[in-house]
Amino acid sequence: MTFEGAMEKGGGAAVREASRFLNGTGAVHLTLKKVTATLQELGVPYAVCGAMALNAHGYRRCTVDVDVAESDLSHVKTALLPFGYQLTGKRSVRDLETAVTLDLYAGQPEVSQWIDGICYVTLASLIEVKIKLGAHPAWIKHLADVQELIKHVQPPRELSLELSDEAREVFERQWDLVMSSPRELW
Repeated sequence: MTFEGAMEKGGGAAVREASRFLNGTGAVHLTLKKVTATLQELGVPYAVCGAMALNAHGYRRCTVDVDVAESDLSHVKTALLPFGYQLTGKRSVRDLETAVTLDLYAGQPEVSQWIDGICYVTLASLIEVKIKLGAHPAWIKHLADVQELIKHVQPPRELSLELSDEAREVFERQWDLVMSSPRELW
C-alpha cells in the first residue's frame, strides 16, 4: 500500500503519522531528507516546492508527498532508481523505504534558497505558483495556502513586487483581506 493510501484510510495510524509529521520525524520528512541528500550527492540542481516548501517558509501543513522542481525529469527519475526509488508515473517515483511519493516538476531550481541544508523555492516563487494553481476551481486549496502563508508568515505586502502582474494583484488583494481581518478569526 502507498503512504497516501494508508493516510486516506484515516484512523489512529493516520493521526499518529500526522503527529510525527508535525514533529518533523514522519515518513514524508524521512523521504525529503533522503532525496535531497541523494540529489546533492548526484550534483543535480533542485528546489523543493509544494507543501514541504510551505513548511520551510513558516506555514506548517501536513502533506503526503514531496514535490521537487528540477530541470531534467527523465535523467533524475532514472538516477534515483539505484537509491531505493521505484518509477510510479510519468513524473513520479516512490521511496521504497517509506512508500512516500516524490513528484518531480520541470522547474527553475535556480529560483531557490537554502533552509536548514535543503534547497527550497523562494517564498515569492512559491506564492506565484500557488496563486496560478489556485485560479482553477478544482485547486482552490492553493489559494487557501497563500492566505495561510500570509496569516502565519506575515510577509511584507511589498513581496508582491517580486510577482508577475497577475499574481501581484491577487497577492495584494489576499494580503489586504487577511491583514484587515480581526485576529480572532485567524
